[in-house]
Amino acid sequence: IADSGSYGKWTVANNSFDMTNGWTGIDYTYSVGHMSAPYNWWGTNNVASIDALIEDMLDNNGGGWVNYSPFYTSAAMNQIDWNGTSPANIPLGRELSGTLFFSKTMTLNNSPYYLVGPWTIAPGVRITIDSGVQIFANTTNSTIIVHGEIHSLGTTTNPVFIGVNPSIGWTTTSGYWNGIRGATPNQGSESLLMRNTTISGPTCYWYTPGQSSTGGSYILDLRYFFRNNADIIIDNTTIKNGKNVIATTYSSNFNDYTITNLTFDNISHINFESGSNWGWNPRTSHWRDQVTVIRSGVYLDNAIYFSTASNYGHNYTSVFNGWKYIQSDVVIRGSSIWQATTTTHPAWIGGTFIDSSLKLRGESGWTGPLILRNSTFNSTGSPSSTTWQYSQYASQRGSAYIIADSGSYGKWTVANNSFDMTNGWTGIDYTYLVGK
Repeated sequence: IADSGSYGKWTVANNSFDMTNGWTGIDYTYSVGHMSAPYNWWGTNNVASIDALIEDMLDNNGGGWVNYSPFYTSAAMNQIDWNGTSPANIPLGRELSGTLFFSKTMTLNNSPYYLVGPWTIAPGVRITIDSGVQIFANTTNSTIIVHGEIHSLGTTTNPVFIGVNPSIGWTTTSGYWNGIRGATPNQGSESLLMRNTTISGPTCYWYTPGQSSTGGSYILDLRYFFRNNADIIIDNTTIKNGKNVIATTYSSNFNDYTITNLTFDNISHINFESGSNWGWNPRTSHWRDQVTVIRSGVYLDNAIYFSTASNYGHNYTSVFNGWKYIQSDVVIRGSSIWQATTTTHPAWIGGTFIDSSLKLRGESGWTGPLILRNSTFNSTGSPSSTTWQYSQYASQRGSAYIIADSGSYGKWTVANNSFDMTNGWTGIDYTYLVGK
């Protein structure tokens, strides 16, 4: 018996089994990955008989697959056969749940596909989604859990859609799902490739917009995609209508990333964190000027990592610099630096803010220049009329574009920015009591 307590760690090899008196071989129910069981004598050389003596995914027992090839053809254990059953040849169905153990491709001819529960991509396995494919979540517990790799290959003319089935009504018990998330243990050096793709919620049902809800949380959790020795590519992709997105790095040792033309729309809370890992040597990529945030609440933590010794990846600039925020509420926290900033190389960040509020936060131990600069603040309506009720930071909004309260610690300088003081907007609401 190898159940969840085995953690998929065991190999069963070079053993002899007497399959008499009602005994069978292996009952494998660990649901992630597969068990390797080569070079055994199973009491028979008949593949169908061996399959019947092993309880695994072929018997729908909720577990993984036992790969028993090659196997010995006699009790003498001196000759092997490689013709064991291979679930790799089983076609991918249109209703998806359980675990995918072999790399497969979703094709336009078989689209749409339907998520009918949690669907796990096993370590080392790649799911490829061809252009034009639609994946509809039919149940509230539907989710894609990626221990391996997911490649969504939409084009501008035939994009990929992954989200709630539009035919299902949005109620307390239907019309939302649990999104996509990376997971551990994991394996795969091209963990995430997403081009011309939309990932859509809802991921919960809101009783009170932005405050009380039931259902799921993350529409996209990127943490375990940024894994050891992995590459990430996101291009022309929209994430929308979700409660949470988390974009932190699980490891500082991922290879590199390319993120271009990424849009977040109607996300209650987006958490970007650990600016140091995004630009760690030898990575030279960034996502400056490549992100647009619409009607969302955003938290940029450790937003301005800095090194006076090396400018790799950052060029002394936040990797989150130059983003555009529309009708959103943003918190930027300068929390830690590798070395003290200087007048020549200050820590700084900027962006474009349209009908958006910005709260500046710092740390009491921060030393050196910390600057918001090269930003524009514009409005199309009043602060109250452009408030987005689902934003988790909607309560910070007053009449000012910039809020700097006790959490700012008086560390910020606001310089070389442009403010459009129309529609009732004001400039800065500064309430830190020490300094200026």
